Amino acid sequence: MDRGYLKLWRRSLESAVFANPDLWKLWCLCLIKANHKAAFITVDGSTEPIRIEPGQFITGRYSLHQDFYRRKNKKNKSPLTVWRWLQTLEKCENLNIKPHNKYSVITIENWNEYQSSEQQANNRRTTGEQQANTNKNDKNDKNDKKKDNNSGEPPSESFDPVMLREDWIPEKDWLDLISHRKNHKKKPPQTERAYKAIIKELNKASENGFTVTECVDALSQSTWQTFKACYMDNRQPNKKTSHSSEDKHNGFDSRDYSKDATNTEDLPEFLR
Repeated sequence: MDRGYLKLWRRSLESAVFANPDLWKLWCLCLIKANHKAAFITVDGSTEPIRIEPGQFITGRYSLHQDFYRRKNKKNKSPLTVWRWLQTLEKCENLNIKPHNKYSVITIENWNEYQSSEQQANNRRTTGEQQANTNKNDKNDKNDKKKDNNSGEPPSESFDPVMLREDWIPEKDWLDLISHRKNHKKKPPQTERAYKAIIKELNKASENGFTVTECVDALSQSTWQTFKACYMDNRQPNKKTSHSSEDKHNGFDSRDYSKDATNTEDLPEFLR
């Protein structure tokens, strides 16, 4: 664990995890603790060694807290708080937590894709790509393009994301979301799969009390390439309702129809 290195991708600068210092520190800790190759590990209380695959590691609430805070300090957060941060990373789909009785197995998502060795990466490249890759920046650009093109979706020219809008999504918000992605400097993939994933995340956020407008506004005011419900964890939903006074009074104006009203002529016929 004290030797070797790992890769940090530049696009992390635009992620919601990077924007939160505690989440970013915990995410880097998870990357460092993850095994780079398969191994068997013995855990106290377990009768048999546990096989850990590349990109996995074993931890618990208190051991993770000790790794996160190397020195004792009164300002340190509790083990439960650090564990909740780990669960937030799971919501952001950075990792997966598989709990057991006395420990949990943490799996970094897409480990092989982002942290594979140079030898493994070279084996996946074609001869033509090896000749064209003259520097690391070129390699990163080509890997990004390969990732987008391998999605199995048609090119952006043959796909119109406007047609994917569902009835519960306001048309203006959907158009603003599409415009944000198309004008983003990182050029995120304009595929059906990508927009369906966004719709799924908008639905999750709506279940947490956020309107689509709030989600799209947060996206437009950020450098995010896409939207995920976990990006709204540090925000509070707007509790104001969009119902008009006419809706609240079922079509009647907001007059006083109580028993104390003296002018019965103003009452609807069925209340006289």
